[in-house]
Amino acid sequence: MKLLGKTTSLKAVSLLSVALMTSVSLGAGIRAFAATSQPDTTSAREITVHALQGDPSANQSNTVNDGSEQDVTGTPLANVTYTATMITPTGSAADMVAPNGSTAGSGYTTTSTVVTGTTDATGTVNLPITTDGYYLLHQVTTVNGVTSMQDAIVQVPLNSSSSQAKDGWLYDINVYPKTNLSQDNAVNKTVEVGDNVLNDNTKTDKQATVFAGSDITWNLTSAFSDSLVTDDGVVGSFELTDTLNSNLTYKAIHFLVGSTELSLSEGTDYTLTTTDGKIDLKLTDTGIKAVKAAKTSATDKFTVNLTTTVAKDYKYGQIGNSYSTTIKNAFGLDLSNTTGSSTPDTLPGDSNQPTDVPEVYLGALKIKKIDSVAKTPLAGATFKLIKADSQSAAQALADSGSTTATASASYVQNPVTGGDYGLTTGADGEIEFDGLELTDSSSVSGATSTANTHYYAIETEAPKGYDRQTVVVDVTASIDPTTTNVEVSNNLDGSNIKLPFTGGQGLIGILVIAAVAGTSSIVIRRRKGSDEAK
Repeated sequence: MKLLGKTTSLKAVSLLSVALMTSVSLGAGIRAFAATSQPDTTSAREITVHALQGDPSANQSNTVNDGSEQDVTGTPLANVTYTATMITPTGSAADMVAPNGSTAGSGYTTTSTVVTGTTDATGTVNLPITTDGYYLLHQVTTVNGVTSMQDAIVQVPLNSSSSQAKDGWLYDINVYPKTNLSQDNAVNKTVEVGDNVLNDNTKTDKQATVFAGSDITWNLTSAFSDSLVTDDGVVGSFELTDTLNSNLTYKAIHFLVGSTELSLSEGTDYTLTTTDGKIDLKLTDTGIKAVKAAKTSATDKFTVNLTTTVAKDYKYGQIGNSYSTTIKNAFGLDLSNTTGSSTPDTLPGDSNQPTDVPEVYLGALKIKKIDSVAKTPLAGATFKLIKADSQSAAQALADSGSTTATASASYVQNPVTGGDYGLTTGADGEIEFDGLELTDSSSVSGATSTANTHYYAIETEAPKGYDRQTVVVDVTASIDPTTTNVEVSNNLDGSNIKLPFTGGQGLIGILVIAAVAGTSSIVIRRRKGSDEAK
């Protein structure tokens, strides 16, 4: 028997209904045998109930349902309450029939003698019987949508031919009702940007792309078993944990049941901690009941919308995420699960290998400024980025001299400063625009995703002594910017190039200059000699 992570063997008998009478067969076809003597008056009487998870319609192989102890393995169910109500036959005891669903019982009347008990962590409860007779065994704890034990009639003590019988009588009647709790415990995690769940060309909602500093919402969806709350008010537990990547920070939390938003209050319905990027959400009993009450069907899922912010200084790459649930239903059955790895294993846009790891991904691009002739790097060139529907739209915005976005083009904002994203080349002539949103694509080329995005760079200030490039340059952002490095060349400003005039001073002018230079040299030497003579 599985209990708290361990497997234990129990003495059990799989029993759906027990109707054990003298030498006749009743109810579920369990035959009693005539004892050779009367039951004693000193042995303690009891009905021992062992609640198990399983199909109520089938017995486990190699067991018999004769009231004796059997070797059975199974998952115990705690917190299940049973009653044993003494009944009196109205005619022959052999004609008594236990209730079955909507069909009422017959052939008996109930008395005021009722024994009640609740199973412990091992799924076991002992119902002590002080008066011999017939008892109607009933499962009080039930769950809407979860199959419960059928009522059964039990004779105490039970005349039996079992080797465990004492002089033909069993004084401890073992019954093992099974409750079907094979509820879904699936978990799933998707991502969305704003109010729209991403559904890109890969047909997956597990990948999204944003600018650095933007928000990303992770939809943490979990099955929510009806068995988390029983009809008599027993409540299980629900905890969700998500350890965020260091490039994500917590921002907000919201809830859905099915597709309908559910308002839950922190402190009343749940507790939440976000220390060091570890999100820990625990529903209170009130919160668990609220979630179950909001379900309109047994298959409705519970979704936690966890909104996070991507770090403003994040450069490029993939940020994965996963989460886990720790769930025990009202019967103590473990329904915990996890979404698996938090490390992305697929490049975004790979339609041939869709990812199972939810992720947000960002890109970057590099520009190198060079001299158009010497191809040497140039410092001092400033570029800004434009995101546009086309190159002509980007050019129109750049030519307008305005920074106001149009319907088809806008300047990219710096995720750190909030202004237009502009960078100036250094001595190596290079700049790198980081934290850029990419485009979802349906193909991958080689080792690099083609989930790339066209941006347009406009030079706003040229290197000293060079002409400014006035035409926007088509540049591509990638998850790996080393594969999309773009060189932009500049021509030296013509006014800074000094060429000799034709028809200049010629040979005579040069000789005159040389003669003057020679005279100066002589004068200097002579003065120096005169000084030495003195």
